[in-house]
Amino acid sequence: MRPERNDIGNHCRKAFEILERLAEDNPGKRDAPAVYEDMVEVIRCLVRMRDGLAEELRSGRAGGESQRRLDCVNTTLSIAFGGEYPVVGIHMERVRTARDLMRGLLETAN
Repeated sequence: MRPERNDIGNHCRKAFEILERLAEDNPGKRDAPAVYEDMVEVIRCLVRMRDGLAEELRSGRAGGESQRRLDCVNTTLSIAFGGEYPVVGIHMERVRTARDLMRGLLETAN
């Protein structure tokens, strides 16, 4: 089943909302399992976005911005994954960078 553009946008919005909450909250005040689950959900959203954009490109249905968006999602995925698995705690700078990249994708999608 091919992902629809709406699905990609919904995953982007969900990832942004979680990253926004993490960036604004102090993760030290939340229990570690809850923060971890949030980061896992961000990774899931990013992977779904990546897969949907890659499918668009492979099928020839891609618009002119699809490759740029895919590059941005891949970058964000690397940053978010690095933010999820630091040696100690959450790398908040990476969470904020990932949030800002998702914000940029949302702004260009509208």
